[in-house]
Amino acid sequence: MATVVKSVIYAWPTVTSSVTLANTASGVYTTASFGSKTLFFPETSSRIFNSVYAEVGFHDDVVTTADGGLNSLILNLNISGSTNSSSILWTPAIPLSGENMSFVGGPFDFTSFFNNLIPPTSASINLEASVYYRPQTGTASLMQNISFKLYSTYTHNDVDTTYLKTVIIPLESPTASLSQTSPGIIGNQQIPRLITSQSFSGFLPESNVNIRDYFIEIEGNECSNGTGDIALTGSITSSYSNLSFQFTPLEKALQSDTYDRLIWSIPTSSLPNISQSHNFGLRSNIASVFNHVSINLYVTYEYDKTTTTTLNNTVILPWTLTTPLSPNGLDFTSNSSVVSTVLPIFEPNPQLKQSALRINWNANNLLTTVYMSVNSQSTVTSYTDRASGLGGMVNVQHRFDSDATNPNANTANVILSRGLNYLTSSFFANSGVVYATNINGYYIINYTSDVHPTKGVDGCIRNYYFSNELISSRTAITTPTYTSSSFYYNLPNSESLYVIDNSYRITTFDANAQIRYDAGLEYTGSESGNILGVYPSLNLYRNNSFTDAELGTTIATITGNPYVKKYLNQPYKKEIYNPFTDHTYRFYWESPGGTSYSTRYGTQNILVANSYTSPISGRIFNYTGSGQGINIDIFNQTTDELILQVTSSIGGTFSGTIFDDGSPVFASITTGDTYGRSKTLNVSSSLDVYLIPFEYGYSNI
Repeated sequence: MATVVKSVIYAWPTVTSSVTLANTASGVYTTASFGSKTLFFPETSSRIFNSVYAEVGFHDDVVTTADGGLNSLILNLNISGSTNSSSILWTPAIPLSGENMSFVGGPFDFTSFFNNLIPPTSASINLEASVYYRPQTGTASLMQNISFKLYSTYTHNDVDTTYLKTVIIPLESPTASLSQTSPGIIGNQQIPRLITSQSFSGFLPESNVNIRDYFIEIEGNECSNGTGDIALTGSITSSYSNLSFQFTPLEKALQSDTYDRLIWSIPTSSLPNISQSHNFGLRSNIASVFNHVSINLYVTYEYDKTTTTTLNNTVILPWTLTTPLSPNGLDFTSNSSVVSTVLPIFEPNPQLKQSALRINWNANNLLTTVYMSVNSQSTVTSYTDRASGLGGMVNVQHRFDSDATNPNANTANVILSRGLNYLTSSFFANSGVVYATNINGYYIINYTSDVHPTKGVDGCIRNYYFSNELISSRTAITTPTYTSSSFYYNLPNSESLYVIDNSYRITTFDANAQIRYDAGLEYTGSESGNILGVYPSLNLYRNNSFTDAELGTTIATITGNPYVKKYLNQPYKKEIYNPFTDHTYRFYWESPGGTSYSTRYGTQNILVANSYTSPISGRIFNYTGSGQGINIDIFNQTTDELILQVTSSIGGTFSGTIFDDGSPVFASITTGDTYGRSKTLNVSSSLDVYLIPFEYGYSNI
C-alpha cells in the first residue's frame, strides 16, 4: 500500500441572477449565492486534504463615480443542511478609481474546513457557496458574473479503485473579431470527443469514465473603451447537441478595459454528447471586444484505475523569456528570446493531444498585432488588437497540436517521444513604440500514454496545486523591500515524486499602478547552513506591471525549475533547493517616481511531478577486499546530472531505483587510487564497472 497525491478542480455555476443587499454586523453587503453543488471525492482510504483554496472573479456594475470600490469581500462555504461552514473575510479597502472594477484572484484558503468538517469517508459532499461584497462608496453597486473556482489537493491510499482527475482542454484564441450573430463559432471542433465511440478514439482513454464536473472558462480583456454594455453568449453546437449560455451584460458606463473571467458550468445531467466533437461559439453584441480571448474546458471525472491501460496527462509548464522585454517595447520588433521548455516524458507511447501556449502581458496601449509560433510552425500574424484604446492585462492562447482543423494550429510538427522533449517558441509584435511588460505564460499540454508497467496510473505525471500566500493588502514603498511567507509541500512519501517543474503564480490587484516587482526564494533550515553567503536567495523573476485607471487584475506565472531538487534522494547541490522542505518566498515591489501605491497579491504553487521509477543494478570488478562499502555515482547521460548515489554490497554488487525518463545512464566510481566507469546504457542493462589505477586512464566496459 502506498500514498497517492492528486489535485482536482471544481467550479460553481456563475451567478447571473440578481444579487441582494444584506445587513451584516460590519455594514451593508451585496450577497451572491452560487447555490448547492455536489463535489465528488471517491478516494476515501485515509484521505487527507493538503491544500484547498478558491479563486473568485467578478465585474462591478458601477455607472457613476459616486458608487464603487471595494471595502471588503466575504467568501463562505457551507455543508448543505448543516451548520458546518467556513467564512473568509478580505478587506482590501480599494477606493473607486473613476473606472470599472474587475477582479480575478486568490487564493482563499479552505483547507482546514475540508479536513475538520467534511467526513473523510464521504465519497461526495454537498456544498453551498456564497460571496458577500461591500463597496467603498454608496450601496447601489453590485457584482456581475461572479465565479467561484475551487482547487483541491489531497492524499489517499492506493487501495482505492475508483479515481478522480481533472483535465484542462485549451481552445484556440480567435484571430478575428467576435461574431455579433449566432453562434459565433471559434475555429472548428474545438470541443473534442471525450469518450471512444464507433472506432473513434476519445480524449479521455481511461476505463469507465464518469464525468463529475464540466465547465468552460473564458478569460480576456474587454479591449473596448465604449460605453455600451457587453453581452456575451457562449454556445456548443453540432448536429448532435446545441447548448447556449448568456452572461450578464458587462457594465461599460465608465469606459473601462478590464480583464475578466467568466465561467459557464454545465450540469452533468445536460452535457453535450460526449461521444462526439462540437464547435464552440462565443458572440458579442458589440464588435471588436475580447480580442484573442482565451478559453479552456475543464473536465473532472472518475475512472476505474484497475482496468485502465491508457490515460490522459494534463501538464502545466511555465513559459519564460530569458530577459524581460524593455519597457519601451523596442525589443518587440524582432523575435524575442525565449527559454526552450523541456518536457521529460517517462511514460511509454506518448501521443500529443489538444494543447496550447498561453501568454499574458500588460499594456496601456495597442500592440496592433502580436506574432507567435511553436517549433516549426508558421508564425501566426493575425492576433490583432482592434480597440481604440487598451489598458490592463491582455492574453492570447495558441494551439499547436496537429489534431486541430484550424490551419493556424496544425503545422506545429510537435511529436512527443519518451525522454526529453523540447518546445521552442517565438513571440513578438510589430509595434515598437508602446509599452508591453510582465510578459509571461505557460503551456497547457495534453498527451495520452501507457500506464506504468508496475505502478499503473499512480506512476504517471500529475499537476499539484498549493495555496502559498493568501491574497492580502500591502503598501508598497519606494525602496525595494521583501515580504516573506513560508511554504513547503507537506506530502507523504515525497521521495517517490520526481519534480518536473515547480512554478509560482502571482495575482496582483490594483489600479493606477506601475509597479516593479521581484520574486524569489530564500534558503532556510538545514540548506541555509550550507550555502548562506554563497546563494542566500534566488531571484526567479523581475518585471514591470502596469495598468491605467481600471481596477484590475494582473497574473504572472514564473518557473523555479532550474533551481529545483528533482527528488529527495538526489545528491546535494548548492545551487538547488528541496521543494519538500520549508522555504521563504520573497516578493517585493516598488512604485516609480516616489509614488506609493497599495498592492494586493496572492501566490500559488503548481508542482508538476510523477513517480515513474525503474531499478538499476551492476557489479564492480577488480576491487580489493570484500567489495562492500564502495560508493557509486549514477549519472544521466543526456543532462550530465548526478541522479543517485548508492553503496556496494559484499561481492561488489550494487542496486538502486532511479526516475527513468528514457535517457541512458552510466555508473562512475572513484575509490582509493582507482577509477572506473560503466558503459552508457539503458536502465534495463547491467551497469558493470571495472576498476583500474588512475595512471592508466579509466575503463568503459
